[in-house]
Amino acid sequence: SMLLDLPATHQFVQSVDYSRADEFLASDALQKWTTLSINTELHKAVNTFLRREYRSEFYNINYRRYFAQRVENRTEKHIQNEKLSPYDTLAKEYAARYNFDWRLIVAQMYTESRFNPDVVSHMGAEGLMQVLPATANEMGFSDVKQPEHGIHAGVQYMDWLRQRFEDGLTIEDRTWFSLAAYNAGLARVQRARKLATEMGLDPNRWFGNVEVAIGKLSICRCSQTVAYVTEIRNLYDAYVQMINSIRVAALRTDQTSIVSS
Repeated sequence: SMLLDLPATHQFVQSVDYSRADEFLASDALQKWTTLSINTELHKAVNTFLRREYRSEFYNINYRRYFAQRVENRTEKHIQNEKLSPYDTLAKEYAARYNFDWRLIVAQMYTESRFNPDVVSHMGAEGLMQVLPATANEMGFSDVKQPEHGIHAGVQYMDWLRQRFEDGLTIEDRTWFSLAAYNAGLARVQRARKLATEMGLDPNRWFGNVEVAIGKLSICRCSQTVAYVTEIRNLYDAYVQMINSIRVAALRTDQTSIVSS
């Protein structure tokens, strides 16, 4: 919580972190409730409500119903002829080299940089895939602001992370764990898996299990990681659905042309 240097009747405290589907951003925006510090019962009630309802069945159903639909609607506006980004060719090349779905890489790229290769985060991460310079140097890349190097470095790092997780996991969960590690660090994800076991959750499943545990870690603001993986998953799903719809529409058009001719 946060206390300001004000008289007691004017001091404020903030609730635990939570996320909400923002109407204008294709992401979970990190949020907190702010209450007067003297309203201790209200502050306690807000925190209890957030801990009980956040990521609950009710939350997830409505998240998918309303937020995922907005993602799909926004996505449809910039998909034309199966083109997702200005960097599709590079994404396809390096995704194929490391055995990833290129649409997932594009979704991650959008989440990281909004397709802006000049973005630098407050932590110093750079390029389309927001790779830290130290990480890039270890992998042999000197300039990740250059689009090809940035994409290659990001996908290669994703591949390295994926290899840190056991083969017995499903392909999907290895992907979600890799994305979480990309955002929060491998050690934190492994700690969250251990904590999930202690909480009676499945350490081999991300959604509804390890994502819950990682939010309990006191060593990081890992609610950001939960939002990060969810945003990429939803955007990836929207990309797949949109491209499939375009292909079906094109096939029907071709079949109509053949019949009419």
